[in-house]
Parts: sequence; C-alpha cells; structure tokens
Amino acid sequence: MSDPLTDALRAAQARAIAALGKRYVTADYSPELDEEMMLYLHQMGCADTVEQGQLLTAWKVLRSTGVAAPSESAPKAEPAEEKASQKQRDYIADLCKQRNLEPPDKDWPLTKETASDLIDDIKSGSYDSAKYQVQF
Repeated sequence: MSDPLTDALRAAQARAIAALGKRYVTADYSPELDEEMMLYLHQMGCADTVEQGQLLTAWKVLRSTGVAAPSESAPKAEPAEEKASQKQRDYIADLCKQRNLEPPDKDWPLTKETASDLIDDIKSGSYDSAKYQVQF
C-alpha cells in the first residue's frame, strides 16, 4: 500500500521538474540559471548533485538542438482493486465457522488482497473480527 503523501510529493516533484525543464530550455542561458535550477531541485528533495548535473546537461542538449522540453506526464491511475472472489469469501466463512469466530460482515468491502491477508490472520490466530464489521 502506498502512502498518499509520498505519492503526492512524487507527482508534485515530477510536475515541478517538468516546469523547470521548460523554463530552462526556453530561457537565455547564464551560469546563474544553472545555480537557480540546482537550488530548486535541492529544495524539492532532489539533492543528488550527479543527477542534477545530468538533468541540466540533458536540458542543455534539448536547448541546443531546438527540441522542446518534455511535457509533464499525467500521473498514472492505479489499477482498481479487484473484489474478493466468492471462493475466498466462502473459505473465510468456513475458517471462521471451524474456529468459532465471527465472520466479517457480508457488506464489508473485501478486496482479493484484503481477503488473502484475512485468511492468513485467521490461520495464524491474529484475526480480530471487530476490524471487519460495518460501523453504523
């Protein structure tokens, strides 16, 4: 599972780098421009000076060849999580019945991944039915 803040930071960094690239390629060159770009990159958390230098060199090549800076790419949508199969739900119900445990609510939105984790929890004895009950 990914962290929303990390995902947002990476997306914002990618957009900011694309914007800096466009500016760098279209601006009149000066050594101060290199310093400004490297400062922005560093402040955004892109502090590897080797990669900064490589990026500036790539932008210089784009400027000298007359090619436009790469446009910012749209963030890729994460694939929708697949719902748990009926076979998984039946197996969870059987395991709960065998162990005298309260099964998850039928309305609980189980994904295949969650169902797999739930099965592991039941088998290991760490299942907490309260986590899988719909709260009203």
